Order: sequence, then structure tokens, then C-alpha cells
Amino acid sequence: MVVFEKDIKTLFTCKLKFKKDLEKNEFLDYDNGFLVGITEVFGVKLVARCEKYLRHLDGYELIIEKRGKKLTEYHYVESAFYGYVLTEAGYKINKITYVSPYYRTEINWQQYVTKMISELQSTLFAKGLEPKKNYMCRLCEYSFDCFEKLSETFSISVLHGVNEPTKKKMVEHGIKDIQDILVKKSEVIKLLGEVKGNRIISLARAIELKQPVLITKLDRKLKDGLILDIESLPEEDFDYLFGILDSNAYIPFFAESLENEKEIFQSVVKHIKNSNKVIYHFHNYEIQRFRHLNKKYSLGLKEEFYKLFVDVYKLVLNHLALPVPSYSLKTIAKFFGYNWRTDINGQSVMQVFKKYYETRAEEIKKLILIYNEDDVRATKLVLEKLVQLSETESA
Repeated sequence: MVVFEKDIKTLFTCKLKFKKDLEKNEFLDYDNGFLVGITEVFGVKLVARCEKYLRHLDGYELIIEKRGKKLTEYHYVESAFYGYVLTEAGYKINKITYVSPYYRTEINWQQYVTKMISELQSTLFAKGLEPKKNYMCRLCEYSFDCFEKLSETFSISVLHGVNEPTKKKMVEHGIKDIQDILVKKSEVIKLLGEVKGNRIISLARAIELKQPVLITKLDRKLKDGLILDIESLPEEDFDYLFGILDSNAYIPFFAESLENEKEIFQSVVKHIKNSNKVIYHFHNYEIQRFRHLNKKYSLGLKEEFYKLFVDVYKLVLNHLALPVPSYSLKTIAKFFGYNWRTDINGQSVMQVFKKYYETRAEEIKKLILIYNEDDVRATKLVLEKLVQLSETESA
């Protein structure tokens, strides 16, 4: 079994996923300039790999790049992992600095080594770890298995989008689980209002039936349109791929560098205008980027243009209750039977693009395009399923 530095975040977020990942982790030799350390504790191999570092006369300074706005508990333990493993491997680590667009902080990693070892020990030898729902579920390959187990408890916590104040309010009024919601429907509606109450009742029914439940049917016939998905490098403010599905044909608009981002974006806008179709996308990222790029390059797109954008996520949220661990595109599309052809996800695709940018290897670019095409085709499938379910209910 192997623990990598990337697994420390998982250790703090979901111990069950951490242990499952251990069984799959494999160590590969790195010969591309990484600083690599290997040691062992409790019969488990620990591997720390650092891409950016400075070598001084008296030792090494590690530079750990992040994207978040602040340091959290796991960062300190992660720094101890880096420092401990590389020190055990024979490197002298004098300084570990965490850097993001929002901070630059040096961490005294030595003082967190005991906690790091303790966390590893307690988790490695833990028995009967129970699944729990958190933000990592949307990218987790085990999420459906965990969700099925959680659903069997009929806990209110498995219902998507039901926050803690709402849960507390229901419990205080004697509505303690999904079965109570289904038995006390009128009380739920009286307590939470008709719209919110009906949505929660529909979610409870979806869990009970293990199938989609229509909350309300679509109030209009959806127009034929383009499907859009954007891939970006946020720290560089660089949108490098605009994938469009037009009449079932995948059309990628790929910017090879930041220098031709404007040209590519203009081509995308031209294609949209010439198509005279609405633009379906999943969640609000695409319209945010269009607004940003319009301002960045002073293209003068009017507000009327943005009325073409239709958020499939909002359509699903408002009209469908689903027995799924999250309402991410990947989770919903997988529920409806879509299978991605790569192991890339929304986080790792950024690292894959960086690798392409460094190597210009066509096989890497092909992987990115396949991943993006799967995203737009998955969005199309989700939209089609919503329409089908709404029409079935209407029939």
C-alpha cells in the first residue's frame, strides 16, 4: 500500500475514501525533475513528490502551489508529510512555503509531524469506517456505493441541497428522517412552504424509489441548441478550450497559448451568432467566463447575447429529484448511464493541460479533447433525460 502527498487532503475529508485509495495507489518512478522521497511507517510506503523546490547550500526549500484563498488544517499536516518523508529519504528540508494567488506562507512543518503520524495510524488501523456525504463526493468513484449505504439509513442528510438550518427545523417539528417526510407531507409543506416542501418530498420519494421523480414538468418546449463546455487554467486566467456540440458534431476551439485566446474566443462567438441557437451549459461557469472574456477583450457583447445561455443544472435542480450523491454533471450523467472515456476530472484536467503545454504531446491534447467532448455529450444526455421524464409525466 502507498500513501502519496495528495492523499493527505483525502485523509482529512473522507477516511473511507483514503483507505480505499490505498489499495489502488501504485508508485511510478519520476525522472522529470521532481524531488522524490520514499519511507515506510506501519507497513505502508509513504511517497512525497515535490515539483517545485529551491536548492540552497544548506538544504532545500519546497514550494507547494495551491489555488485556495486560505490555509486549512490539512495543509499543515500535508507540509509535515512532505518534510518528514523527504527528510527520512536523506534530503535536508529547511523550509516549506505554500503559495497561492492569495497568500505566501512559510510553515514550520516539524511541529506537525506527530499529528501527521497519529492521523495516519488511527486511520490505517480503523475498523468499520462509515461513509459520509461531503463536497468530494462529486468527483469520487466510490460515491454511488457510499450513497446507497447512506440511503438505507433514510437520514435527511442524504437529501441534496437541504442545509443544516432546514434539517434542524424539520427535526424540531418531529420530522427526523425520510420516512417522516413521506408520511407527514402536509406538515413539511406547512413548515417549509409549497415550493421548498414539495422539492424535499420529491427528493425523499426519489431516495425511497431509487429512481428519478419529477418535481414539476418543464413549463416550455426547449429549443434545439448548442452544448458548451469550457476548460480553463484559472491561475493563468486562460480559457484554452471551448467545446461545442452542434447537431451532434463535436467542435473544439483550442487555444494553444494565452496569446491566441482572444482569436479563439472570437471564433466561438462568431459560431454561436451564426448558428442562431441557444447555448446549453452545466452550471454558471460558462456564462461567467463569457462575460469576463467580453470585458477582457472589449468585444462589446450586449446583454441580449447572454439571454441565449440556458443552465442545464438549474433546469435539473428545479424539475428533477434524483437519488444521487451530488448534482455534479459527472454524477448525474453517470446515473443516466453515461461513461467517460478517460479518468480525467474537473481538477486533474488542469494538470493534464499543463503537461501538454510543457511537452506539446499530441496524445495528451487528444485526451483533453476526449474529456471535453464527453462533458458536452453528457450534458446533452442529461438534458434529453429531463425532457423525456417531463413528457412522460405529461402523457
